[in-house]
Amino acid sequence: MSAPLPLLVAATSRELAAGISRLRTPVASALLGIGRERAARRMREVLAAGRPSRILEIGLAGGLAQDLRPGDVVVGEWVAELGADGRAGPRLPLHPTAASRGLAALERAGITARLGGIVESSRQLPGVEKREIGRATGAIAVDMETAAIRRAAEGLPHLSLRVIFDPVDEDLAVPFEAVGPTGSVRWGALFLRLVRSPGTLRALVRDGLRSRRVFGALARATSVLEFVP
Repeated sequence: MSAPLPLLVAATSRELAAGISRLRTPVASALLGIGRERAARRMREVLAAGRPSRILEIGLAGGLAQDLRPGDVVVGEWVAELGADGRAGPRLPLHPTAASRGLAALERAGITARLGGIVESSRQLPGVEKREIGRATGAIAVDMETAAIRRAAEGLPHLSLRVIFDPVDEDLAVPFEAVGPTGSVRWGALFLRLVRSPGTLRALVRDGLRSRRVFGALARATSVLEFVP
């Protein structure tokens, strides 16, 4: 009987493709979809089919700390769910051994990474809210899936790797309603946003130019962590 493989998971097709692009060893992989509910449901399905040796969760995130810029790497130390009232729930610790080994491996590879808390939100956060939530919680990044993955991964080594896309003082150019379940663009919704807010075009160009660098950072960091036990 073969040994279980590590499981690589990501919310969007592009994140997963970036993560796989430089891997040199076999892994299992799963596309979860964006958001708490999709991630939880898909994780249950995947883990019911077989337990992996460990879980490496990868993806992009918004910055909550003033000094984090696009392309900066974050390793999760804990995660808290953001409620509908804007308040964060209790901190759920992430696997400390996986985090410390991951940080050490990244440093050996010459990649600077920050260890810190992550807030999981059910919606896209504008810059003004990111600043407030960062101050209130002490978290350094925000995403939409880490808490759901953490709950599903109970008892398994789980490392959360995030690369910052939008810093704390920026809004994302593409609104949440213009993004499909696995990250595809809904062009009709995006066109309506451009008609209503022509200034969005400048932000779209900014984010488009940024994407290659950020996804490159995600691919490189993932390739380092594939060997972390």
